[in-house]
Amino acid sequence: MIDHRLEPGRHLEPAPPPLAPTGERWRPGRREVLKLGAAAGLVSLLGTGCAPAFGGIRAIGQAWLNGHPEEGSVAALVALLPAAVDPGARPGANLRATRAEVAADFAAGRVDWVEGWLLSETEARVAALWALS
Repeated sequence: MIDHRLEPGRHLEPAPPPLAPTGERWRPGRREVLKLGAAAGLVSLLGTGCAPAFGGIRAIGQAWLNGHPEEGSVAALVALLPAAVDPGARPGANLRATRAEVAADFAAGRVDWVEGWLLSETEARVAALWALS
């Protein structure tokens, strides 16, 4: 049997960075970032098994509002959100109506970490609208 314990005074070396087939470190392009970001953001709010419940969406929305007090009213959020958003609708319906805007936010880098989720500004504002309802 092989003894995998370290000798006293020896330390594990960190793993090398992942390599692309060319031997260079892999860096995602805009298309990969857009696809991954949009998918992660939409999954996070559309009610899958790993997504926050509506109470979690409210918490995300409240966190967004805490960082953006100028958006603290339904009127302010509706003015910033696309016309397809219905202030009385559930978040999933509004996110389905704003898919193009969410994708555009990710492509343009209009994203922010909110309560541990990487969200587009549109997604965060939809959550904030839900928090105010």
